[in-house]
Amino acid sequence: MKRLAIAALLAGLVSPAAFADVIKFSGFAYSNETSVAFNIKTASATEASYAGAFQGTLNGKSFLTYCVDLLQSFSWNTSYSDYSLVSPGSSLVPWFTTAKAYDLGRLFTGYAAGVTDFVGSSALQLATWAIITETAPNYSVKGNGLTATPYYGNANETLAINTADTWLHNLPGYSNYSIKVEYSPAEQDMIVASKVPEPATYVMLAGGLGLLAASRRRQRVLAIA
Repeated sequence: MKRLAIAALLAGLVSPAAFADVIKFSGFAYSNETSVAFNIKTASATEASYAGAFQGTLNGKSFLTYCVDLLQSFSWNTSYSDYSLVSPGSSLVPWFTTAKAYDLGRLFTGYAAGVTDFVGSSALQLATWAIITETAPNYSVKGNGLTATPYYGNANETLAINTADTWLHNLPGYSNYSIKVEYSPAEQDMIVASKVPEPATYVMLAGGLGLLAASRRRQRVLAIA
């Protein structure tokens, strides 16, 4: 979450040796992102916030990410070296269960590739917050645990909210994304979403490896003969 107001950072008592990743946020991934904003209300937080993908670098390499933390913030163009990549079930991120990771993967499977502008980016961020906040399968951005309403009151904000809600009600029945979280005790936690090969790809890969092995065996036989 990139708040509209200045927020205090939350400190954490975690051994520095546990953190090895360096993240630097350079800005929103899509232009016009700051033309929309949202009032976000959950059981534990009420915030006025922009919502959308961030671009930056992770250990010096370009990456695009979405926030999974409603309570912390960060500054642009500042290198943070207190991040650690965690898998589902980590005690560092209590909400991040295997089931939540799977549902986030379903969201990304269905809709991440179709995000091409700030409205879609905002919708994917809102839907992400709903999944991490609410109880499956009743995900919504309209009151099942998280409520998003327009901040400026423009049509694009309403469109993003409606799009997020539609996506949440139509999640695919499978996930082809591996979801992990970059955790920081002081800055916002971020998604690391990696697409994994679909089953058909594994079959083709196995077939290719089989043909390669057979070819090598034939070459050995010919060499001995």
